Amino acid sequence: MRRFSLTAVVVAILVASCGETKDERPNAGSGDDAGTHADAGVEVDGGSTVDGGSTVDGGTQPSDDVGVCAAGPENSPAACTDGCSNDGDSSADCEDRDCCGVVSCPLDTECGRRATDGGTGDAGTNSTTFPELDDPSRPSAVYECQGEPLTAEQFRAFVPQGYGSLKLANGQNWNGTRSALRTRRTTRRCNAVTGCTAWSWLANDVQPDYQVSLGLRPEDRLELRHEDDAGALLKALSLTVADGQLILKSVASRPFRMRMTLLPEGDACVSFASTLSRTNQGDGSVLEEFELARFSFKPATRTPDPVFNVGSATCTGTPLANSAIAAKFTPGQTRLSRSASEMQASRRCHALTGCTGSEPTTVNGQSNTLVVSGTGFAYEWGVEQIRITAGEGRWTSGASVASVLVAETCFGHVLETSGTDAFGSTWADLTWSSSAW
Repeated sequence: MRRFSLTAVVVAILVASCGETKDERPNAGSGDDAGTHADAGVEVDGGSTVDGGSTVDGGTQPSDDVGVCAAGPENSPAACTDGCSNDGDSSADCEDRDCCGVVSCPLDTECGRRATDGGTGDAGTNSTTFPELDDPSRPSAVYECQGEPLTAEQFRAFVPQGYGSLKLANGQNWNGTRSALRTRRTTRRCNAVTGCTAWSWLANDVQPDYQVSLGLRPEDRLELRHEDDAGALLKALSLTVADGQLILKSVASRPFRMRMTLLPEGDACVSFASTLSRTNQGDGSVLEEFELARFSFKPATRTPDPVFNVGSATCTGTPLANSAIAAKFTPGQTRLSRSASEMQASRRCHALTGCTGSEPTTVNGQSNTLVVSGTGFAYEWGVEQIRITAGEGRWTSGASVASVLVAETCFGHVLETSGTDAFGSTWADLTWSSSAW
């Protein structure tokens, strides 16, 4: 009889320790309220009504049945689907790494995340299949941008002139220093007996910043790029239309679906919706949640490409030999300065969107100076001295190149800082100064 009582106590303890396992996602932090506000079922994207407040069915209802937890390894199909932490490490089933590869797991669980990032926990890589996001009945579908996704040709109309990409941003990052994609958690509470509440966006619940851009490739394809806050590429996804799935990484990582469609008024609708997660609340109900962002862009303004020849505003002519330069100095003189105005202009071009640029403007008044240097001459430019050889000089630093010319009627410099971005857009910032003899 005593032996029977002890066995009953052990079984009771195991049953009590099993309970329901929470499916918790890492804390993604929060920030200031930013971007387009939307209350699900009330207003989305500047006043348009979505779904009229009706409840969207999605997911599964919680079960009241709780099995007996069997102590032991958590590495078999039975142990990885019983809702218990069999090995006592507080992680159960798909949240326990010992189950990864043993059973199929949802993408918002530990094993699901590891399956899509190569098992490293680094969600900067990308998975090719997201069953939940491919399912048209997913809970977020009615709140995402509706209609056919934009083709590369349609998308081009929204890219600024001279650029090859559009930053998909709806607010400022946490400290207001750059544009960013910001999402809000969209939630509902479900109970097996009383049903589910309507979906609603949590007030003042802005998730971490995501840096995402969509751009054009010269072969007329689209590319969705995800970068970290320092600008380092995490993932580039090639698309035929503006509809793609990738893992966005910030404080936490989660699979998202991006859609960009055309609105009736001609603007572009952009939406990002994540996979669904469920968290047991301990009272027989489950909190269902996904992250959502939806906003719009207007078509870009197009103007004729600017025509600007920097050569027309700088010193031009045949470079002088050293003897001719020496003749410009008075005997015994080692420095020769002339007044000048420094000018600047910029230009940006892309093969598919044309060019844009600024008209030359005066930066400040200054003087240009030539000095005797050894047996020759140098051009003083800030703290630099650019050596003159046969009337010309050159200085480089990174993406910046300064060219100096000493001619019969003038002398001066042109500084060009230029480069090419990830989408093939070339840019150049120019400053120049010219002085007459």
